[in-house]
Amino acid sequence: MNRRKNILIILIPVSIFILIFFSMYVFNVYGDVIKKHPENLFADHSSTIKIEVVPVNAFGWKIPFRYSSAEFIFIEGESLIEIVAQDQKNGFIILRSKGTSGKVEISIKS
Repeated sequence: MNRRKNILIILIPVSIFILIFFSMYVFNVYGDVIKKHPENLFADHSSTIKIEVVPVNAFGWKIPFRYSSAEFIFIEGESLIEIVAQDQKNGFIILRSKGTSGKVEISIKS
């Protein structure tokens, strides 16, 4: 009985420490990173690009089970691309080139 009590006395504070550590440094949002897949959009009709806003934790890793909402505002070149899919709640947009070369500028508010 005494050994079981000693294990509980050690296990409870260690468990509380681990839970606090994970909530503060692993599951807490420290910022957002904008990722593009692929890096460039080319001026042909089959070229697509996915731009997404990824929440990161204190270690710079993507936070599990979390998404950042984002608003995508086209500043320049909206006539050069078409929107294939857009989800502001999950923070991503997929664009396809219309085949005309030029510059596309997007403002992202997360």
